[in-house]
Amino acid sequence: MSQTPTTDEAREGQDRAFVKRRLIVNTGASIATNLWAILVSLAVVPVLIAGLGPEAFGIWALLLAFSALTGWFSLADFGVGVASSNALAAAQANSDQHRRKLLISTTIWYFAAIGMASAAIYAAGGALVLEVSSFVPSDPQNDVMLAIALAALQVGVDLTSRSFVSILDGVQRVDLARLLDAVRRTLVAVFAGAAAATIGTLQATVGAALVASCVGALISAIVAQRMVRWSLRSPSFSIVVELIRAGIAIGLLRPLGVIHRTMDRIIVGVIIGPTAVGGVEVAASLQNGIDAILSATSNPVTPSASFLHAGGDQEGLRRVFIRGTRYSLLATIPAGVFVVMLSPQIIEVWIGSDAPESSAALARLGCLAIMVMAIAAVGSNLLIGIGQARLVLLAASVSVGINLALSIWLAQEWGPEGVFTATLISSAALTPLIVLPSVRLTSAHLGDFIRRSVLPGFAPGVVLAIVIVGIVAVLQSPVWILIAAAVLGGLATAASTYALGLDQPERTSLRAFLGSRMVSD
Repeated sequence: MSQTPTTDEAREGQDRAFVKRRLIVNTGASIATNLWAILVSLAVVPVLIAGLGPEAFGIWALLLAFSALTGWFSLADFGVGVASSNALAAAQANSDQHRRKLLISTTIWYFAAIGMASAAIYAAGGALVLEVSSFVPSDPQNDVMLAIALAALQVGVDLTSRSFVSILDGVQRVDLARLLDAVRRTLVAVFAGAAAATIGTLQATVGAALVASCVGALISAIVAQRMVRWSLRSPSFSIVVELIRAGIAIGLLRPLGVIHRTMDRIIVGVIIGPTAVGGVEVAASLQNGIDAILSATSNPVTPSASFLHAGGDQEGLRRVFIRGTRYSLLATIPAGVFVVMLSPQIIEVWIGSDAPESSAALARLGCLAIMVMAIAAVGSNLLIGIGQARLVLLAASVSVGINLALSIWLAQEWGPEGVFTATLISSAALTPLIVLPSVRLTSAHLGDFIRRSVLPGFAPGVVLAIVIVGIVAVLQSPVWILIAAAVLGGLATAASTYALGLDQPERTSLRAFLGSRMVSD
């Protein structure tokens, strides 16, 4: 006789189905918007370089190092954005409408307050730096102080806008939050690119980006209000304290990520000058594309590791570590090899003669650093998932220290290439500091990890490199080299991934899946 599920059991099943469905949709949306952001960045860089010139473009890149999205002022919330999303999700799950309303209003007020404070700090700090450095742009039409003031206002707007993103994340609408971020990035790129191409001054370009951020913030507020139906109330001081406490614990690793993203720009700008920062920004645009692939293939390991660790499934953790690293490398390494070997052709076709000097060399070094870090990416996310974030924090701190010291020294010896060389060396130092604890805590063996993850993960990249060498030896035109490398290299990568990157059971499963799809079609 079958038993009818209780109301609690039925609700639990519905909750699991909802979470699973939202997880799939949200993950897909995150990957898609990451790729879109990279495409938008690649599209606007040539326009900005041509419209602003090397020096003003370098100053633009330096201003971005302090942005509220990926720069230093992204840390201004002390992790409250993530903490607020988590708290709102818990209130939603418990149907606590009173706490839900308080969290929403407090989050909006908090981000608006830190937005205004950050804008004031940015403007004052920028004025102080200009006063101390006595920097004067070579083109008198570029008003750097006005550009800094407008960039400071943009930081305030973007931080306020992040409150709406946190609210949407909290109600499990990450897809909408990422869509709104994509809309904002697109608006900023279009407005800034148009201003650079038509007016051609730094302050006009930054001002256009500010207007785009205001439009994006308004759209985010409207969408969030319609989705969540919030009404703005007085903030709760106790909830602010609660969120800051939770946010500090959640955001321990964020400053290190920001340091890595912005260090190269700032050191090159201070030691060599703003004109040299243009080459760093071009290289970073290509580097970000490889990093997006790595992030998309390694970040999902964290919740899976948490689930397996909670259930005491040591074998499952080991399989996730070994197989996850291999899959992440199979996706990341060929893309990295493509950029490393063809960066001169890519930049020539992409930007042309306006490309800053040494852009190709910097792109090669930057992508090599990501390829090295890819070996440890899954292990890093796994350690965070099983509650060992302190190990990742320690390893990342050592890596940042090495990077900073070497960057300052090598920048004076080798120029921008020295800064990127320091990043590559620090990545090599970080990898064993992550891999060895991952091997130990999953009860794996280092030799088995190298044999089953690293070697097959790099194998398609080696095959692609051989194909590209042959193509470059035969063809002269950069356009035809890129086309041939994409087509022939893509085929070679796919074939070598199947033959060398997958084990026999995986190849059998893949053939069965493709066969079933062909029959159904």
